[in-house]
Amino acid sequence: MTLQKMCNGIDISESVSIKGELVTYHSGEEVFQEITLQKGDPKYDQIIELFREKRFRQPPMSQLKRDGTSKHPLTEGDRKWSLTFSFDEITMKNGVTALGDLIRISDFYGELFMWNDGTHTICKTANQKAWADEVAALIAE
Repeated sequence: MTLQKMCNGIDISESVSIKGELVTYHSGEEVFQEITLQKGDPKYDQIIELFREKRFRQPPMSQLKRDGTSKHPLTEGDRKWSLTFSFDEITMKNGVTALGDLIRISDFYGELFMWNDGTHTICKTANQKAWADEVAALIAE
């Protein structure tokens, strides 16, 4: 299903900004990069395009409650990223009006998570590694 369908009908192209965070592991250290993109920025449009027609699926048991922590033994070249989509006032499919950071997508060392409306879900998508690499490259540029 599309991201919009997974997120109460919210269209990410209606976001006013995207905050991207990237952490890579090199030479025994984590290297942090961060960007904030406003609507109209060419990178903003590229990120929206990467998500526009992308289909996601939720594996069985993907919405089980977790303790909020994840662990990963770091090795050279590992990376994780997150994108947070911020909105001005928007009406969701369920009729609720909301604003602020409403959608967050993260790639935690190869495992994809989506957060929306208090729900934290594990996701999968076709060609996930290559797609996640494209997103990371946009954050890193």
